[in-house]
Amino acid sequence: MSASALLLAFHLFAFPTMGAILDANTPAGGEFDTAFFYAPSQAMRKASLYSAAEARESVMVHWTYDLVYPLAYGLFFATAGRPGRRSSGP
Repeated sequence: MSASALLLAFHLFAFPTMGAILDANTPAGGEFDTAFFYAPSQAMRKASLYSAAEARESVMVHWTYDLVYPLAYGLFFATAGRPGRRSSGP
């Protein structure tokens, strides 16, 4: 699979799926990605709102966003500038 197809598939399928999982497993007031900085007490309060299953799903989604997507994105850009195979002539 080419890097372009991998990145396109991630955008078309993974982002919407991960967003839906995150929406379904985030308790009211438990969103972490809405502020630049949290005091430790604020982070602990937000974290305490999650059940064990919600926390597990949230961690899975954020690991995917923070690790898998940059790898796909980086692979795309690492291979995007490489010229394709050229023929030696007729």
